[in-house]
This record gives sequence, structure tokens and C-alpha cells, in this order.
Amino acid sequence: MNRFPIKVTYGIMATVELARHKDTQPLQAKVIAQRQKIPTRFIEQ
Repeated sequence: MNRFPIKVTYGIMATVELARHKDTQPLQAKVIAQRQKIPTRFIEQ
């Protein structure tokens, strides 16, 4: 079974969180990281 690298997985998770965000305000990186339980440093890259 092929697995995606962790950076790709985190990127997909962050993209899903952004897609779910319906507010007109920008979504902060730390909020995405907390909701998806991924390190903030991956969001900030």
C-alpha cells in the first residue's frame, strides 16, 4: 500500500479545514493546526 508523505497528508488536512471554513474572516494557521491536530510549523511553510 502506497502512503503519502506526512507533508502531503498535512497539506490535505489543512486544505480540508480551509474548505470547511465558511466565515468571511481569514483562518489563522494556529487554528487550522489545533483543529486538525498537526504541527503549526507545517501550516506556516
